[in-house]
Amino acid sequence: MSTGGCPQVVAKKVELLKDFYNIVVVEYEMLAWSYVVQRNRVIDMIGDKFISLSENKEYDLFNVIEDHNPDYIMIEEFPETFMELHIAKRLYSPNRSYKIFESTHSSHSKVEWKKYMPDKFIFVSPYSCETFKDLGVPFDLIEYPIDKKVPNKIDSQKILGLDSNYKHVVNIGLFTPGKNQGYAFEIARFLQDYKIKFHFIGNQASNFANYWEPIMKTKPDNCIVWGERNDTDLFLQSSDLHLFTSNMELNPLAIKESLEYNIPTFIFNLHTYKEKYNEEENIFFLSGNLLDDCENLIKILGLEKIKRLDPKIRVVHLLLDPEKSEDIPKENWISTINKQNKSIECWKNMKDLFFDYVQRYSVVNRTQLPYENCKEPEIINPSKELKNEPPVLT
Repeated sequence: MSTGGCPQVVAKKVELLKDFYNIVVVEYEMLAWSYVVQRNRVIDMIGDKFISLSENKEYDLFNVIEDHNPDYIMIEEFPETFMELHIAKRLYSPNRSYKIFESTHSSHSKVEWKKYMPDKFIFVSPYSCETFKDLGVPFDLIEYPIDKKVPNKIDSQKILGLDSNYKHVVNIGLFTPGKNQGYAFEIARFLQDYKIKFHFIGNQASNFANYWEPIMKTKPDNCIVWGERNDTDLFLQSSDLHLFTSNMELNPLAIKESLEYNIPTFIFNLHTYKEKYNEEENIFFLSGNLLDDCENLIKILGLEKIKRLDPKIRVVHLLLDPEKSEDIPKENWISTINKQNKSIECWKNMKDLFFDYVQRYSVVNRTQLPYENCKEPEIINPSKELKNEPPVLT
């Protein structure tokens, strides 16, 4: 119940079913107290029928099952991916009195992972239906609903304190390589001369710090990072465009939420979408070509192009110094320099495509090796034979 599409689906199910059925939500493990927007929403709706398992998960889980005697258990992700096998084996006992329904919210779930079969799959994406259709288990497709709404842009911008003289672009999602906020930063960087503000809604979890810390160090000034929010709908209503740069998705709710407000939405046309957005009036596809995507975004925002967006790209070619061959065997050196000359020729033929092309030479040195500065000097390989036998530092 941390963050993202899976807990949002759970929250929506609770919202739609709580007045008609006896709903109990079991949280298998609490991962992060920092990101609890959907978790808190579920607790607000059902109170003490939200149960978080302690470290003694087997004892707690089967006590809950005994106390509530459920007709159906809906597992929102394949148990093989998070549940201890002895617990799953007991849960899927052939003598169980309840039916088990399963879903998955990942585009990476694989058929070969399945060890325990449910009574039925309830998939959230046509891609999952196609992937698991041959398992011999009945399945249904129930996608997250799109409820058309009328945005209140003026009031929403006032509540958030946004300048109405600017165009506002929103990006929604946890900061991860899959959500690809770095590409949105690059688009924003190219458009700094325009009156556009880019707003990023989503947490920066510590386990993805190796992705978001470097890109945050060079974040353009026209990008505002708001972190985890429970008022995403206000940002959508305030925005002129939704820029969803994710390159790894199953059936993302962020797209559906922007379609609810009829906001122009830029996405990559991923294979997992099964062409479902090809005919959507307000969906526009990113190409991955930075200049083209910037120009399309400007066009959709109704802004006049200020200038041609040509980056000045310098190609720096890192090369071995052809005059310094003493540290490499002669037969290897000749072969290496021949390959290098072909590479130089290739880049020289393309140099007019770039701002400029420069060469930088370095010297291979296997004589003076840095033993004194090496944490594990015993694995330094002083050989000149160029054999790669890990672990090795050269």
